[in-house]
Amino acid sequence: MDAVLTASATLVPADPLDPVSNFGPLASATQANRVTGFIAAACAEGGECLTPERSLPETGCYVAPTVFTGISREMGIAQDEVFGPVLSVLRFSDFDEAMELANATHYGLAATVWTRDARRTHAAAKAIRAGRVTLRASAAASDQSGFALGAEPWGASGFGVEGGIEGLRAYSRLKSLELVR
Repeated sequence: MDAVLTASATLVPADPLDPVSNFGPLASATQANRVTGFIAAACAEGGECLTPERSLPETGCYVAPTVFTGISREMGIAQDEVFGPVLSVLRFSDFDEAMELANATHYGLAATVWTRDARRTHAAAKAIRAGRVTLRASAAASDQSGFALGAEPWGASGFGVEGGIEGLRAYSRLKSLELVR
């Protein structure tokens, strides 16, 4: 947790064109309000917010990077897609419980497994119900492989996929052609 909190403290929310920025504002005031609503609900439900107060840019829809512990799998912040700079840390005691937590949501677009144990990466990739499972041994690995197939009910987590024939279909329009001689 110390490493996570240290890393989150170094994040700089600012104009994305500013070289010191790590991330820009959210897309709209509606989305910023939605994310802060998740944060408030998690606090009200007993989640422990470990992120200290920080100043944010005066203009734009910024939300501070926020880290939670004390989150249960039933809480909204663990079940729904927040789409904001929020990390919820859920504790588990063994591999099977970790896989149960990973699959305890109706979403399944993507997942990331962090481990240096090759045996665990293969077991996790098989056990996790997601269209894309990224296996990482270090933070330095590229995040740009770009391709996901949704495993959740259609449209639960967006509509598109990239990097293959399924991605091309988003740019296609079916047309029936009848040739009569």
